[in-house]
Amino acid sequence: MYMDFISYGFKFGNELLQDIYFSVKLILLVSFPFFCITTVLLFYLTASYYTSVSLQDFKNTIEKCSLEEFVKTQQELVSRYSQIIQILQNIQQLLSGVSFFLCLGLIISCFANLAYLLLTPDQIVGSTVFEHAFSMLTNSLFLMLLFYFAGQIPIKMSDIRTIFYVKHAELTSRLLTSNKSHRFRNSQETRRLARSGAFWL
Repeated sequence: MYMDFISYGFKFGNELLQDIYFSVKLILLVSFPFFCITTVLLFYLTASYYTSVSLQDFKNTIEKCSLEEFVKTQQELVSRYSQIIQILQNIQQLLSGVSFFLCLGLIISCFANLAYLLLTPDQIVGSTVFEHAFSMLTNSLFLMLLFYFAGQIPIKMSDIRTIFYVKHAELTSRLLTSNKSHRFRNSQETRRLARSGAFWL
């Protein structure tokens, strides 16, 4: 009955050919979903990793800038940051739904494997334990990688905003100090001229 379902009712004249067909079909049924999940996961992790690296490089560039360089390259830095934001938005539009359902599927798979191991101990043999434990550990590893790489992006963006704020605060403080010094020198010069005028008068 199961062979009729797998072979769509097609009758093989040769038993060896039937076994080969069954093996190939079974491999495709088992491996293809895992291949699709792994491909999507690797693509998402790669995109998250390179985005995180770009944000880290951008953060290091801002940290190394002096205030004079920061003022000169501020427009360039803002443009570069806008490009990174645009890339992040494109990644989010492309992979947000896929990553959500991927995480949901991995979580369900982990709980299903754990429930099988805990609720049916009398039906478990050595190979079954290994299969379900390996599947649960693999899915847990995938979940940790997803949350780790995806979680690095908002952390680094928060660091970049903090550095921008610090640079602007330092620049504002320097400008205020410079203005105070300039006003102080002007007031001293005014008093000196006033005393000089009073003397000549």
